[in-house]
Amino acid sequence: MTADLPPYISTRAASGEYFIQVSRRNAPDWRRDVTDAIRNPQGVGIDPTGMFEGMSVERLQESLAPVTRRGAEDLLKLIVAGSLFDGPDTRLIESDHMLSRSIQEVLDPFGPGAEYFTNHGHAEDGADAQFLVSAFHYNSMAVTLYDICLIAVSSDLILVAWRFEDA
Repeated sequence: MTADLPPYISTRAASGEYFIQVSRRNAPDWRRDVTDAIRNPQGVGIDPTGMFEGMSVERLQESLAPVTRRGAEDLLKLIVAGSLFDGPDTRLIESDHMLSRSIQEVLDPFGPGAEYFTNHGHAEDGADAQFLVSAFHYNSMAVTLYDICLIAVSSDLILVAWRFEDA
């Protein structure tokens, strides 16, 4: 089962720069659910199967760091409407009601006990992390020059959102 995504997000996925999928958890280890979503995608946007060489549970364990719900919201903004190469669009920082509402629609079903993870290097800053900045580092996992992900995990749902860009 793959959940429907808000039209704002699924329509923008046609740009071919990101992949997003919300689905039911199947494996005891959420990292296995992530690798399954990458190998057998049912989401919208770019097909992620060719974007990775050797994606594994171990690689996810090494490359991802936890983030807060607020950080997850900013990361999803960056993935859906930003640019990793050109830096964040100032519209991401300003109020965009449609984008903010769509992000809430994606994340709210995960509930208050959800955990969020990313390969964005600023996650190292903990609760004070700023993701809508022009300079950042990341733990690259894809074959593209830039890749940033957001993984959301609840007891029954998994979100895999990944932006891919080359210079």
